[in-house]
Amino acid sequence: MASEESDELEGDIAAVQLTSQTKEKIEKLGRFNEFLYHNKLFWPWIIRQVYGPTADYTSPMYQPARTKISENHRTWKSRTIKNMEVHVAAQIKKFPNLLNAPKDEVKGHFMQHFNSENFCTVWQYMANYIDVNESTPLGQYYMQGMYVNLAMLCFSTVQAEQKREIGVEHYRLRARNVGLHFCFF
Repeated sequence: MASEESDELEGDIAAVQLTSQTKEKIEKLGRFNEFLYHNKLFWPWIIRQVYGPTADYTSPMYQPARTKISENHRTWKSRTIKNMEVHVAAQIKKFPNLLNAPKDEVKGHFMQHFNSENFCTVWQYMANYIDVNESTPLGQYYMQGMYVNLAMLCFSTVQAEQKREIGVEHYRLRARNVGLHFCFF
């Protein structure tokens, strides 16, 4: 932490200024944390990985790092959901029978259409960090589960919007609030 610049806070505590190197570390760790756990609950671990195992992550000194972690989390989560909504709408346009198909058929469709390109279109923040095709079968299963489950949740939103049904805001709120915690079979 010696290379970090700081500003004075209340009580003579200096807040770290995020250097470009520190931002890169926080971003890389945050990307994988978001991808694996779909939340920011491991922010204390990220701060300790960046600043050392004895860093008091609750100290006001690390507020800039906590803020960066939270901002990244919100951005990645929001963009991923929006990307999936766009992807689902494109799939419905390409396969119009999906709009009125039973949920099992819709789920089967997205299971069949899971591939590296579709996955990286949705999880753009991981496109340069994960090679879907070179992942282990278990890794591909995990990613397929994320893809299908998010597609199914967003399908309800897109379907309601395209059918102009009452309750679109309910589905949109549900998609935003549930976030990516539903990504497991």
